Amino acid sequence: MNWRSQFDEIELIKMYFQRAKLPGEKVLIDVGAHVGWVSMAFLDLGWKVIAFEPEPDNLKDLIQRSESYSKQIQIVQKA
Repeated sequence: MNWRSQFDEIELIKMYFQRAKLPGEKVLIDVGAHVGWVSMAFLDLGWKVIAFEPEPDNLKDLIQRSESYSKQIQIVQKA
């Protein structure tokens, strides 16, 4: 029997932080942000994000995906 399941670790981490009662401003440092899957999850929770992505094509996608969060995200094109 071949069982396959899909596990989304981003959703697990997001769920943990949604329930955690953390004081103060919440900031995620996303090193190797790629196109922003993790960054977007935390931006949706109201966090501030500092995203590092050196690869130009990924950076372009990250910038486009995060346009509506411009006040919450700082994108750095460095590794």
